[in-house]
Amino acid sequence: MAVGIGKLIFLDSILNKNKYLDILKENLIQSIVKMDISNSYKFYQDNDPKHKSQIVQEYLLYSCPKMLHLPSQSPDLNPIENLRVTAS
Repeated sequence: MAVGIGKLIFLDSILNKNKYLDILKENLIQSIVKMDISNSYKFYQDNDPKHKSQIVQEYLLYSCPKMLHLPSQSPDLNPIENLRVTAS
């Protein structure tokens, strides 16, 4: 059941593991509380290297126990990236 979106973040630079960690620290818990889903959410991220970095994984281990874990070689499940646009 969709309940809305969390806080939207605009980036003005390239996203790296440190910036991603800052975004999680500043917004993950607040978004969960805002949407009132603290008992029913599962956090998902793909196998992007910044998502799998040690500092991010350690933060999530203690701050986000409800995660969907994917095998390291799983295909990307993001349908948007597989969308093909054709010119009219």
